[in-house]
Amino acid sequence: MSLGDYLEDRLGTRRRLRAALAHPIAGGPSWARSVGFTLLFLLVVLTLTGIALTTSYAPTIESAWASVHYTTYVMSHGWLLRGLHRFAAETMLVLACAHVAMLASGGAHRKPREIGYVAAVLAIGAIAAACITGGVLPWDQRGYWARRVEISIAETNPLGSDLARWIQGGDDLGQLALGRMFAAHAIVLPLVIAALFRLRRRSEWTFAEKISGRHNSGFESYVPRQAARDLALAASTAILIGYATNKFHGAPLAAPADPSSDFPARPEWYLMWLFEVRHFASGRMEFWATLGVPAALFVFFAVLPWIDRRRHGASILGSIGALASLVAIVALTHAAAERDARDVKYQKALAESRARAKVAIDLAMKGVPPQGPLAMLRDDPELRAETLFADRCATCHVLGSFGDAKKATAPKLDGWSQKPWLLAMLHDPDGDDRFGRTAYRGEMPSMDVAPKGKEDFVAMPQEDALAVAQFLAAQADGAATDADDAGKKIVKDRCTSCHLFEGEGDDDGSGIAPELSGYGSVAWIRAQIDDPSSKATYRENALDPKRKRHMPKFGGDLSANDVDLLARFVYAKVRGSGLD
Repeated sequence: MSLGDYLEDRLGTRRRLRAALAHPIAGGPSWARSVGFTLLFLLVVLTLTGIALTTSYAPTIESAWASVHYTTYVMSHGWLLRGLHRFAAETMLVLACAHVAMLASGGAHRKPREIGYVAAVLAIGAIAAACITGGVLPWDQRGYWARRVEISIAETNPLGSDLARWIQGGDDLGQLALGRMFAAHAIVLPLVIAALFRLRRRSEWTFAEKISGRHNSGFESYVPRQAARDLALAASTAILIGYATNKFHGAPLAAPADPSSDFPARPEWYLMWLFEVRHFASGRMEFWATLGVPAALFVFFAVLPWIDRRRHGASILGSIGALASLVAIVALTHAAAERDARDVKYQKALAESRARAKVAIDLAMKGVPPQGPLAMLRDDPELRAETLFADRCATCHVLGSFGDAKKATAPKLDGWSQKPWLLAMLHDPDGDDRFGRTAYRGEMPSMDVAPKGKEDFVAMPQEDALAVAQFLAAQADGAATDADDAGKKIVKDRCTSCHLFEGEGDDDGSGIAPELSGYGSVAWIRAQIDDPSSKATYRENALDPKRKRHMPKFGGDLSANDVDLLARFVYAKVRGSGLD
C-alpha cells in the first residue's frame, strides 16, 4: 500500500480534498471572498515566522532587546524573519478591516451568516491586540513609550488605575507586563484568531451548503475560478510583504527602553488616527475620545446584522458606515502625520532618538553585558558624556543639538575658545552667544569699540587682536609655539589688568576675570566644571550670590571620572570631533 493510499484509508485525505475543491461557492466567485483566503495565508505566515522568532527571543527586560538585536543583526536572515512577521501582521490588520467593510457593504452580514460576520469583526480586535502586544516585545524605546501612552490614557477612566495595574502586573510597566504581553501575543491571541477564522469559515460553508441544496443550479465549485482568484491575491500580498521587508531591511529597532528618559512617544501608524483624536479632548474626555471612538465603530459593525432592515442586495447602512470610517481614519492619520512633520521639537527629538538607536545597535555588536543594554549604554563614555551634558549643562549652554538658544543664559559653546569665537569676544563680549545673557554682562569691555564717555580709549589694533586670538586658541589645543609669543606678550601687557595669566595679574583686584593660561584646554574645562571659584578659572568671586545665574560647581555632585569625562566631551564637541 502506498503512502497516499495509507493516508486515504486512515484519514480520508483524498476524499476531503476533493470535497473542498468541489465545494459550491455561494453567489459565485469573487475577489471579496479571496480576501478571506489571503487572511488565512497571512495567519500561516505569521505562525511560521513567529515560531522561528521565538527560538531566539528572551522575554525578560534585561534580555529582550539584546535578543531582538541578535535576531536582526547577527542571526542569518533574522532580519528577514522579523520583517516578514511585522509586515504580514500589519497587512493582515488592513485586510481584515477591508474584509469586514466588504461584508458589511455587500450585505454578507445578514441572516443566516451573521455569526460568521461577527466573527470577522471580532477578529479585527484580536489582530489589532496581537499587533499592539507584539510592538512592546523588542522592549525598545518606541514600543515601551507607545505602551506607556496607551496605559496613561486608560488611567483617565474611573477604573483606570485597576485596569493599568492588571495590564502591567503592578504600578510600573516592567517584567510582569512584558511576560503577559508575550504570552498574549505568542499563545492566547493566535488561538483566538484561529478560532474566529474557523468559525467564520464554518459559517460560510454551512451557508453555501444550505443555498446549494435549495437551488441545484447556478453554483460553481471552488475550482477553478475562485481558486485562481485566491492564489492571485495571496501571491500579490506575498510579493508586497517581501518588497516592504527588503526595502526597509526588516523591522526597525529603536534604542533600549529607558523609563528614565524622555522619548517622543507615538503609536504605530495604524493607530495614529486615534492619536490625532486626542487633540480634540482633554482630561477624562481623553479616555472616551480615544477608546470610545473605536468602541463605537466596533459596536456599529458588530450589531449591523440586527439594525440593517434591508433583506436583500447591498447594504446602504453598511456602505455608509464603511465609507465614513475609511474617510475619517485616512483624514485623521494624514492630519497627525502633517502635524508631526511641522513640529520642529518633535523632529529634533526623533532625530536624536534615531542617532541614539544607531549608537546602541553598533555598541551591541560588541556584546551586551548580562546586566542588560541600559548598562551597556550607561558604561559607554560617549553616551554617558552626552547624558551628563544634557542634564547638567544644556539648561544654560548651547552646544550642537544640546540646549535651547532662546532660553540659554550662558555662552554658546559651539566654537568656544577657537580663533573666530575669541575674535568675536574681543569685539563684542556682550553678544547673545557670549556674555550677553550671563551674570557677567557689562564686565568685559570691547577691545576695539570705545565705551561712551571714554575719550582716552585706545582700541586694540586688528593685528594685535588676531595675535591674541591665535595665542589663546593655540593654548586650548596645546599647540602654542614660539610664533605665538607676540600674542602672549599682548595678553600679559594688556589683559592682565583684569585677568590672571599663569597666576599673575588682576591689577584691579576684581577676582572675576578668568585665568587665561591654558584657557579652553581640557584641564581648564575640568577645573571650571569642578569649581568655577578656584584660581584655575573664574576665581573667588565667580560664585558670589549677588550674581544671579552664575555657574555652579559640580565637583560635589559628580565623581572625578564624570567631571573628567564631561570636560573631554565639551573639548571634543567644541571642535566638532568625537570623544577620545
